[in-house]
Amino acid sequence: WQGPAPLAMGLSGWASFQVAFEDVAVYFSPEEWAELTLWQRDLYWAVMKASHELVASLGESPREPPAPAPGPWGR
Repeated sequence: WQGPAPLAMGLSGWASFQVAFEDVAVYFSPEEWAELTLWQRDLYWAVMKASHELVASLGESPREPPAPAPGPWGR
């Protein structure tokens, strides 16, 4: 990034950035997901939900976050 340090920019500098849920979302392949433990999957869903809520609060994400799928993708 070429520009002033984030703290020097102040809040008005951050407000100019467009952020979408897809910009902060993290996805796993089926193989990667199978390697996660239950607590890691729970953490993943908690972080994804919190990220979605934060982005939605900025008015940039009208969609719901991806829901846990049944079967090997779910808990």
